[in-house]
Amino acid sequence: MGDRLRKGKFYGWIALAAAGLVLFIVNGSLLFSFGAFLPSICKEFGWKSGDVSVALTILFVVITLSSPLVGFFTGKYGARKAIVLGCLLAALGLLCVAFQSKLWQFRAAYGLIGLGASFGGMITATTIAQNWFVKKAPLAMGITIAAGGIGGFVLVPLIMAMITNVGWRSAYLVLCGIVFLFGAVIPGLFLRNKPEDMGQFPDGAASSEEHGKEAFAAPARTRYVTPVDFTVKEATRTGALWILIIFSNAVFFLLTFLTAHQIAFLTNIGIGAEIAAVTLGLSSGISTVGTLGMGFLALKQSLKMLTAIAASLLLIGIFLALLTRSMPMAFAFSIIFGIGSGAALVAGMSFLASYFGRKDYPKIMGISMLFGIVGSVGAPVGGFLFDATKSYTTAFVVAMVVAAVPLLCMLIIRPPLHPSLKEKGVA
Repeated sequence: MGDRLRKGKFYGWIALAAAGLVLFIVNGSLLFSFGAFLPSICKEFGWKSGDVSVALTILFVVITLSSPLVGFFTGKYGARKAIVLGCLLAALGLLCVAFQSKLWQFRAAYGLIGLGASFGGMITATTIAQNWFVKKAPLAMGITIAAGGIGGFVLVPLIMAMITNVGWRSAYLVLCGIVFLFGAVIPGLFLRNKPEDMGQFPDGAASSEEHGKEAFAAPARTRYVTPVDFTVKEATRTGALWILIIFSNAVFFLLTFLTAHQIAFLTNIGIGAEIAAVTLGLSSGISTVGTLGMGFLALKQSLKMLTAIAASLLLIGIFLALLTRSMPMAFAFSIIFGIGSGAALVAGMSFLASYFGRKDYPKIMGISMLFGIVGSVGAPVGGFLFDATKSYTTAFVVAMVVAAVPLLCMLIIRPPLHPSLKEKGVA
């Protein structure tokens, strides 16, 4: 089979489809689904919202703390092995959470799910996109991340329906089977790590010379692309990386906050649980407009300008959420925030790839995601503020302050210059 693939057409789009399937399953089944389970878990065991939400924080903390390990594992063994390993771990975690009966067991199971989501999630899936595409990297990133957004849009309402009809334990068991089949087995068969392994070149170029000529032609007008790849050590010495880390943490805070509390917030103001679940799924699904829009537009327009627009949408979305008292407003803020968050996710990873290069991308991304532990506090902050005030007003005011940070980052960021170019006096 390997020889036939080497002689065939450009395999990048198939590899990208397999990576997209992974994020579809991981995001929909593991990340966005938590809010759907939260009310049922609290009701059955009598646990407080803040205490249960700690499980989601543990999931994201495990993801962030294990990110450097995932990055170095991916760099050494390839994204394919990391994804298969991760989805097997996640399936095991879902099996455990289906049979838990104590709060510590619930939290521990979500820690295992987090480890699986880390190995089978964003770092590895976007590494596939980055390995196979350079000239069309923003578009490839957009397609991959859009698949994750669609996963939330499609699976969250289905999960909510399963919980209503067969109970939350059975719903977790179904997710276990889905993650195993569509997250581990199928991607394991069809994923390929990079074009060089198959005698091909990024973007479907016919030769390395053709790739070298084309890769930087279009991006030069729309986004800075480093002519020399950075090592992890070199990247950590640039101000640009730390600004991107702050940018990503602020977006992450908002995502974890709404993922955990959007359904509870809307039901608390009188909107039905099923409609509330639809708005959360809509926010995830509509994020594909942002991810794909960013991917396409970044091929012709300024990546920095587009990211500033995305950051503005995040701020507007949270502001509208603060004012929401009706179903139309709930759908409005979900749509605006969803578009902004989808575009912001693509932008953050596109900046990493463009500013620091292809060679050490998974390692640099792994290091940057390590600091995501700061952003992961969005879920418990929202829960504890609600428990303390019996209202989500204060929590959304805090979220609105955080939502101003990504826009500020885009105002001050500048592309880094590789040390070797500084030594040559390149301006």
